[in-house]
Amino acid sequence: MTDYVNQHFKAFPGRHVRPHILCKSGLKLSVQASEAHYCLPRETGSWPYSCVEVFIITPVRLPKEWRPFRAEKASDNMLFMNVPISLVNVLIEKNGGVAF
Repeated sequence: MTDYVNQHFKAFPGRHVRPHILCKSGLKLSVQASEAHYCLPRETGSWPYSCVEVFIITPVRLPKEWRPFRAEKASDNMLFMNVPISLVNVLIEKNGGVAF
């Protein structure tokens, strides 16, 4: 499987906030990792990351594997903390990969 997330991070090195990832299906995600985000390692520019912070901009039905990572205090239930890269990559793949 393609590691879409770490490829995206390599394209924007050293940034605290990276552009959204747009999937071919239209799904739009904000995937972030730095010392200011919920990720592992919690450092800026330390890719490859094992877990990242994800904000889902476009509504999507997520598999139950995502539930443990949902931020409890997020009013819209679309913020997820320390999500394993593998889950994010599967979501991107199921939505047609990254649209360029």
